[in-house]
Amino acid sequence: MYQSVDYYQFRDAMNNHDCGFSVDGIEILFNYLEQIEQDQGHEIELDPIAFRCEFSEQSPQDIANNYSIDIDHLKTDAEIKDFIVNHLSNNGSLVGATEIGTIVYIQH
Repeated sequence: MYQSVDYYQFRDAMNNHDCGFSVDGIEILFNYLEQIEQDQGHEIELDPIAFRCEFSEQSPQDIANNYSIDIDHLKTDAEIKDFIVNHLSNNGSLVGATEIGTIVYIQH
C-alpha cells in the first residue's frame, strides 16, 4: 500500500530520521525521486533510512577526499565544485547541486 506524499511530508519524514540532508538537499532529492517515478512509471516507497544509505549530500572537498578524486590541480572552490559535479555526472551518480555549495549524489 502506497500513500502519495508532497514535498513537505517528504521533508518532515527525512528530518524526523535525521538523514543528514540540508533543506536544499532534501528538495533536490525529492525532485529527483519524483522524476524517476515519472520516467519509470512506478512509485517509490518513502523510506528515509534507505535514502540515507543510497544518497548523500556533501561538500565537493569531502566527496573528493572520500573517493580519492585528485583535485590538487584546481585552484578555486568553483573549479573544484565544477570538477566534482562533472565527475559525478559522468559516472551517473549526480543528483544535483545545492545553492549552499553541497552536492547530492548516489553513493557507490
